[in-house]
Amino acid sequence: MKKILFAFLPMFFLSLISYGQLQKGNVMLGGAVNFYSNSSTYDSGFGNNSETKSFTFSPDVGFFVKDNWVFGLNTTLFWSNQEIDFNSDVASESSTADISTRETGVEPYVRKYFPLGNQFSFFGQLGAGINASKITAEYRGGPANPVEEDVSNSFQVTTEMGLVYFPKTWLGIELAFVPFTYRSNVRDVTRPQSESNFNSNYFDFGVNTSAIFLGVNFFLPKK
Repeated sequence: MKKILFAFLPMFFLSLISYGQLQKGNVMLGGAVNFYSNSSTYDSGFGNNSETKSFTFSPDVGFFVKDNWVFGLNTTLFWSNQEIDFNSDVASESSTADISTRETGVEPYVRKYFPLGNQFSFFGQLGAGINASKITAEYRGGPANPVEEDVSNSFQVTTEMGLVYFPKTWLGIELAFVPFTYRSNVRDVTRPQSESNFNSNYFDFGVNTSAIFLGVNFFLPKK
């Protein structure tokens, strides 16, 4: 009996080492921070100069409410500003365009892990959230100096599936894909002489290369 017990002890401790990060009370952290800057000149007869700057912050925090079960929240903050100079007589009525974009998104989700082997686990995830964006374009240099606004509000449901590898107890490297997405969007476009409203519903079901992602999450053990 003692020999059998000692034979299973190494496997027991391996299980603790491999899946300790999936226990109730632990915290999962992920997300992205990105800053982008670009300056370019178009030599197409108009001599357009363009300068773009953008910033993205999308933290992802999940809490293990049960072993292998995560309740999380993913948020997205996006800011972008583009300035275009038109140095041509053809475009003299709108010699400068300032285009700013602001976007905010919040998506709660539930994730379930299905451990297999010592350092791998499958997972499935279901999320539903809202997203709001506003694009403002201001044209200067002409007699009218018009301002245009494009406002969108959307609701979306997404599913995610994948495989995660744990090289360390605090680190998970995952390969995931999004097999299903539904999005309902309401969009209002305001121009100086007109106003337009658009409603759309979007379904995407299937697997394609553009829906495959590689990510990293950090796991903090409960105290």
